Amino acid sequence: MDFFTFLSICVVLGFLKSIARYRYGVVRGRDRDASRVEERLSADLLSLRAELAQLRETTTQYDVSFDTALQRLEARMAHLEQRVDSKALTAGRAGGA
Repeated sequence: MDFFTFLSICVVLGFLKSIARYRYGVVRGRDRDASRVEERLSADLLSLRAELAQLRETTTQYDVSFDTALQRLEARMAHLEQRVDSKALTAGRAGGA
């Protein structure tokens, strides 16, 4: 092997080594970026789960509050109907006598 062939092989190997280092860096950077994205997605997912749980709790509270208000209105209506019925009976007796 002559000197020129040896030098050419060394240059080519050096070039291939630099390409391999570059590719390794790119792949490693992608892996780091991918792990960062996964961490962000995981954090966002946990945040969404917490918000969903809070929304469920708020919805339940509003549902209970609505039911309570509805029961109060029904009780008031029943009371008013009793008063109207008793006044009608009283007026009917007074008018008939």
